[in-house]
Amino acid sequence: MSAEERQLRLPVDHHVHTPLCGHAEGAPRAYVVAADGLAGIGFSDHLPYLEPAKADPALAMSWDELPVYLDGIQRLKGKSATPVLLGIEADYFPGQETRLEAVLAALPLDYVCGAIHWVGDWPFDDSRHLRRYEGADVTALYRDYYRLVAEMARAGLFDLWAHPDLPKKFGYSPEETVRDAEDEALAAVAAARMVLEVNTSGLRKPVGEIYPSLELLRRARALGIPITFGSDAHAPYEVGHEFERAVAQAKEAGYRTYVTFLRRERITVPLP
Repeated sequence: MSAEERQLRLPVDHHVHTPLCGHAEGAPRAYVVAADGLAGIGFSDHLPYLEPAKADPALAMSWDELPVYLDGIQRLKGKSATPVLLGIEADYFPGQETRLEAVLAALPLDYVCGAIHWVGDWPFDDSRHLRRYEGADVTALYRDYYRLVAEMARAGLFDLWAHPDLPKKFGYSPEETVRDAEDEALAAVAAARMVLEVNTSGLRKPVGEIYPSLELLRRARALGIPITFGSDAHAPYEVGHEFERAVAQAKEAGYRTYVTFLRRERITVPLP
């Protein structure tokens, strides 16, 4: 497939998992087959946790499994007509920046997704901990989340911000505005030259919305933050989920291009 033909297809899906993460199903090859009609597919399974106390085989692969993941996706790269990219989704934990930098530098990655799934000891997007929202200060959760996003961006280790405004996943909203915290996070992402992911998995969650909201996406566009696309697929049938809708929302926010990656370098592609 020529570069021109890929540009006419729906965008590359940069956020796809494998069973190694402990909460996905289907062989990687099946995900690639499901990407027919897309400009490409990027695997970005969960990097093993750098904080041992938070390690959980239901949330991320083990260090022993990491070479299996890397080798498996590398072999797929050479066997598919659909372009295949090798990424990783790395959780940001304050205080682990030096170790994470060393780990990432040793991996043959096309891109690194930066993610916040934990605020303190709360894995706030894990449905097993849903009851913790009862009586919780949700406004504080949002503020802490965006503060961590800003710290993550300033670390300078990540290519893109995965599933922005994730705390809305279960439909809980802050009781007061957190615009200042959002703006701090967006400013840090812009300064770090990170890319923002338009992630459709929120459409499959209780909130029923794309990450990020249209309003947040418009503010990212005003700051010149580029975008990329991801389905956060945990099964082959979720690959490219609702990408037509995601592209439409990106255009409504003012975007006309998106970003893909190769060996940690950006490639800008027109939106279809």
